[in-house]
Amino acid sequence: MTNQMKKHLLSQYLVVKDEYRRQFERYQELRQTFDSLKAQVLDDMPKGDRETFDKTGEKLARIEELEAKNTLLFKQYMAVEQAIDGLGDEKLKKLMRLRYIDGKCWEEIALTMNYGYRNVTKLHGKALTLIKIVPINSQK
Repeated sequence: MTNQMKKHLLSQYLVVKDEYRRQFERYQELRQTFDSLKAQVLDDMPKGDRETFDKTGEKLARIEELEAKNTLLFKQYMAVEQAIDGLGDEKLKKLMRLRYIDGKCWEEIALTMNYGYRNVTKLHGKALTLIKIVPINSQK
């Protein structure tokens, strides 16, 4: 995998984590609605309300779809965290965390780490060479 591909995967961390949060919130809302509809269907037994039953089935299908998507998103952002944690050098880990997990710019990283801008970019190049990222595809 090229350094350019690694940078792309790393830079997706914040986007993927944010999307995971949004999808998880949707999942929780749907789960609440589903539980309420399920209770309504059970209360309507034995006559059963076909419309409520259909809504319950639709919500359950959507919940399952969101669960699958959330699992994939979680794996994607965890792959980045594991790759960074897999770097042996603590200063490389710190640099990569500041850049890709905290979303800091190079100048902020240089100040935080008490290095010059050039040293930070050199360390970044070294970290990219050493980092091992396993891309997660959308297939199960």
